[in-house]
Amino acid sequence: GYHNLGGIRSPLRQGIILKRDIWNMLPFDNHIVILSLSREELSKLELPNVASLPPKSLYTLATNNYLFEKYSRQLPLPPERVHHTTWNLRDKVIEYVQSIGKMEIQGVLKF
Repeated sequence: GYHNLGGIRSPLRQGIILKRDIWNMLPFDNHIVILSLSREELSKLELPNVASLPPKSLYTLATNNYLFEKYSRQLPLPPERVHHTTWNLRDKVIEYVQSIGKMEIQGVLKF
């Protein structure tokens, strides 16, 4: 997965994580978009550590619709390699935190 730093608006502090903490951290109504990309295509997006990836026909990248719009101008992809979900990113993060039951944060988790 890949998310833009500008889309994260608040750190998570040590202690109990409330839904409002995640709402403050992710205030935008971004949806998850899943892309199938070659290593060459990933490198055009200037993602970290792409050069160290083993050769493979396609990689799966989950991102948000905001970044997808930016990427789609740089790297037009055929529709069959783009899956627009209806999943709200913030809701999925809340679901994940609830599913693990406990998440320890030492100090402040900054992004």
